[in-house]
Amino acid sequence: MDDVLASTENARAAAYSIDDLLRNNDAKNNTASGPLAGNLGTLAVRLQQFRQHSDQLGQWLQAGVSSTSPNIQSTVSELADECRKVTVIVFNEVDRLRDGTSQTVDPKILAEYDNVLAAFSRAFVFFTQILSL
Repeated sequence: MDDVLASTENARAAAYSIDDLLRNNDAKNNTASGPLAGNLGTLAVRLQQFRQHSDQLGQWLQAGVSSTSPNIQSTVSELADECRKVTVIVFNEVDRLRDGTSQTVDPKILAEYDNVLAAFSRAFVFFTQILSL
């Protein structure tokens, strides 16, 4: 359960960082422009979608912890831990752009993050549907 909450918080922080980077981009060094800005914007939307699915799953887990199968709890916990790791990496990549340590992020990497977050979102929706039965 804590891993789900950590994933949610990390996704929120990463999405906020991307939004902040894009919003302040013109006033600063124009690091995130052109296709990179589009890719980052898409990733921010994916992070927000993931955060919503993670929130929903967390609510269902919290409401039914005592009646939730230990196997489901364990699987969700492992999945959420992997999600947390990915969202930390995304946040760190964006943070490097924000502080000027990095000038770009490979669009293929951003696309992979997007795909991974989409897969995690689908898994979280699946587990939320199971718990709602």
